[in-house]
Amino acid sequence: MSATTNNPTLDVAALAAANSDRIYRHALRLTKNVADAEDVVQATWLKVLLNAKSFRGDSEPMGWIYRITSNEARNLFRKRKRRAAASLENLRSGADDENATFEIEDEAPGPDEQAVSTERREGVRHAISRLGPGQRAALELADMGEMHYRDAATALGVTPAGFKTRRHRARRALAMRLGGEQALAAA
Repeated sequence: MSATTNNPTLDVAALAAANSDRIYRHALRLTKNVADAEDVVQATWLKVLLNAKSFRGDSEPMGWIYRITSNEARNLFRKRKRRAAASLENLRSGADDENATFEIEDEAPGPDEQAVSTERREGVRHAISRLGPGQRAALELADMGEMHYRDAATALGVTPAGFKTRRHRARRALAMRLGGEQALAAA
């Protein structure tokens, strides 16, 4: 079956070829982990392929795909949180079990993150990470992901006016954290 048979107006193969890097960067910003980002991207493209026929076409396809990516990242975190809670419960109930095993996720930064060593980038990254999730997503989609504000609004499930407000507030908060007007001009 061809990637385009689900919806003749939505060429999933072409979208994936042209935008996989953008979707990966978005997933990496959300998950902050290379392996998790790869899992999210894989789940995203699978979901896009399987649901292409349900795409209504009332917005840009990339807005829809960014929304799916965000939802897949959110689902990953929810699943991990449930698994951690279950593991903690097992730890309490099976404390004397000699065969008990525990997975501890390595939180150490990967090689990509270690390569980014300049003080300014680290300062900007830290300031962005301290933004609320809505503001951070608005800033990343429009300014870093180079999405048009209407597409970014669709991806976040808000109106274009709501998106502009989020982005403005994110830029203002980022500027305050980075020391005023210099940061605002850089963002």
